[in-house]
Amino acid sequence: MRSLTGLPVHINGFFALSQNRRYIKSPNADQEERESMGWRQLTDKSLLWNKCLLEEATPRAYATLILQATKWVSCFLPRTSIYKAWPNITCIDQKWTKLINPLFSILLQHNVVSTDADSRRWITVEEAIFDLLDQNETREVVLRVLLSANVPVVTVPKHVIKAITNYTCVKEIKPSLVRSTMKKIPSFYKKLNRHEKLLLLNFCLKDGKFDSLCDLELLPISDGNFIKFNNQSEPVYICSREHPRELFPGLEHRFLDETIGEAITQRLESAGKQGSTQLRILRKDDVKSLLPRALPFEWSEGNTVLWYPEDRNHSHPPKGWIRVVWIYLQNCFADAGDILSLGKLPLLPLNMSKTPVTMARLCEPSRVVVKHFYGHYLDDDVSDILVKLGVLIMTDYPSFIGHHPAVLGRFVHPPSVQGVLKAMVVSSSMMTNGKLFEIVRIVLSTKEKQLLRSFLVNIKCKQLYQEEYDVLCSLPVFETLAKKFVSAKEGLRAAPPEPLPITLRGDLVDVSQDDSMALARLLGVKILTPVELLCQVVFPDIKRGCYSEEQIDKLMEHVLDRYASAFRKNACFKRNLQDLAFVSRQKGRARPCELFDPRN
Repeated sequence: MRSLTGLPVHINGFFALSQNRRYIKSPNADQEERESMGWRQLTDKSLLWNKCLLEEATPRAYATLILQATKWVSCFLPRTSIYKAWPNITCIDQKWTKLINPLFSILLQHNVVSTDADSRRWITVEEAIFDLLDQNETREVVLRVLLSANVPVVTVPKHVIKAITNYTCVKEIKPSLVRSTMKKIPSFYKKLNRHEKLLLLNFCLKDGKFDSLCDLELLPISDGNFIKFNNQSEPVYICSREHPRELFPGLEHRFLDETIGEAITQRLESAGKQGSTQLRILRKDDVKSLLPRALPFEWSEGNTVLWYPEDRNHSHPPKGWIRVVWIYLQNCFADAGDILSLGKLPLLPLNMSKTPVTMARLCEPSRVVVKHFYGHYLDDDVSDILVKLGVLIMTDYPSFIGHHPAVLGRFVHPPSVQGVLKAMVVSSSMMTNGKLFEIVRIVLSTKEKQLLRSFLVNIKCKQLYQEEYDVLCSLPVFETLAKKFVSAKEGLRAAPPEPLPITLRGDLVDVSQDDSMALARLLGVKILTPVELLCQVVFPDIKRGCYSEEQIDKLMEHVLDRYASAFRKNACFKRNLQDLAFVSRQKGRARPCELFDPRN
């Protein structure tokens, strides 16, 4: 049943009673008002007696009860029972409230609250750190850490703390106290498990004093470890959807753990913006320096590298990584200048369907050609030839690369003749002088040279730049009449496509094939006319005795039969014929101008 006094203890005293002896005698309202205003003191001895009992004797007795109980606390008298003996100041009957002030003026000078620190002891309110935390997992971990460090933490019932705070200020558990305690005695929190450390971290972040986190080993990183907060070591980055951590395999130690929960992440993001620790919000400029570091060390050298995405022995990025990279580049590094700012990273997979994947570097100008793209296609034979010439063939052109607006035409060429030629220019520039010529001449078979020529002849003259023209001129893809291969750069003239009845002694380019003729014209190879061939090559060889009598007769019969009109129209041709000793007689051959025609 409810106490008449509202106190948790029974009070038995020789109080003066009212006339009907049913109530303790007390001043009426007028008497209390006059006394409180100092106008008139009480003179009624019975009232003065009751006042003395209420304001002096009872508080002392009540305080003595509690203080003595603290000395005899045991399993038979637990401290919870002692706290239950404290008055609930909100429940005391109005007539008994006057004992409260003197009661607490006594209690608050003594050891009246219990702490589990130092093997449990009673301490003063002034010494105590009061536990006013909400009942949850965080509170349990915080209390365990503080008590392990012998911080005098006190947990009391609500009515006790309400009474105490009504008369004095108290110290309570705050993030600053927890941080300073952990710095002094770090061993107690370092042995906690991951979940408990995260609870501690979340608590320590509540007041926003992020600079005070320094030296606490509570920063969770992506490799599962915790490192110290500080403002001097290399940055630890906080990722976002725009800048995902999946871009950087192998750099888990440089990134905040993304599984720590939204509340902690948001607070650490605030710390990153403040700049008082090593935490940084990941931005585009950071990617430029981090992405190269995320790649395997062996990828730092060589024009191409090998990627083993599923091989644990190589610790290479996973297979889905390259897609993430290119989707990111499409969103954040959309132009060629942005891509070039990353450096020449090997981010172009040449054969995604194979293992290992050959990766080419992102560089401009590029020697990478896509094998098939929107109607254009390089057949296997041409691809094999180009590979021998140092061109890199991308057999698969993934859509995640193709969707990037700056790739095609700059970092990857289409499988057109123009695209291939641009790649060949780059390949040639990477070789020693004359190396490309030697590869074509020695490494390529006759059939491959012919195939290369028939492919290159489809180039459009108007789109030809000087360096492309120079490369074409250096390729020994022209077949001579002597079945050798020469380049346009060697300066040989071409024989006309119409054959002569004899085998020519001089070595001339054979343009009897359409592709040879077209390429010769494109590159400015001098194609002799039949008359020029005779006057500049054949007739001088006859004079030098390069042909047999039979060959001369056969040739001249052909010339006189086919070129009679040229004889009449071309004075130079006529002079050369007149000066050529091809007419047979008993004593050798004579020039026409030396003979007498009796019919004339």
